[in-house]
Amino acid sequence: MGTCEDLTLQIRDLQRQLDSLQGQFISPEVLAEMDAISAEISSLAQQQEDLGCFGPPPPPPQTKRQPWAVLVCRFSDDKDPAEVLVKDLPQINNPDPTQTALDLFKMFFTKQGNNTFNAVRYFNEMSHGSIDLNDSTVYVVNLNMTKAEGVLPDNATPDEGAAYRVRMTQAAQTAAIQQGVPLQLFYGIVVTSHYFLSMAQGGPIPEAQLSRVCRVGRDWITAG
Repeated sequence: MGTCEDLTLQIRDLQRQLDSLQGQFISPEVLAEMDAISAEISSLAQQQEDLGCFGPPPPPPQTKRQPWAVLVCRFSDDKDPAEVLVKDLPQINNPDPTQTALDLFKMFFTKQGNNTFNAVRYFNEMSHGSIDLNDSTVYVVNLNMTKAEGVLPDNATPDEGAAYRVRMTQAAQTAAIQQGVPLQLFYGIVVTSHYFLSMAQGGPIPEAQLSRVCRVGRDWITAG
């Protein structure tokens, strides 16, 4: 058995021979020669593996616990999401007639819905097991504003839209802290509602108390 470098050179030479044969008319004799060369390449590759030429296998990805605090905003003049049926919400296809809005949030954002293609399962599978959202928790936070105060006018300017996103995010965080939600224990925050929020994009908000904030509108969560 040669060194790793010797084995690599031998395999390279045999591969060139095999490539040259593949350009010829494939007669039974040529096919037999190709099989013999392929077998020799496999034998040399096994010797490389036995010598440890390829180094140790890469370690499996480390799973990172990154739970979300999902803040479901309830306006002062709105119903508790635990009492709102999904079937009564607009733009919902084939709803469970008994499922509440709060149930839907829990199914989508927590391990309760891991038997479906929810957010927890999506991030776990797409990250090859390196992102774990299983400890995400849904909290209903009571905002000190009405539904009318929580909607951005259609003709709002980009600056007004940015200010609105900061205001709503801070309002949700403030309500959560007042209710004793331990935001410091979570990797990130999701701000959403069973009522319309005039925002649906994720991203950092420098003015907010916590920077990792994903703002989610109802269209996104019902798409799950």
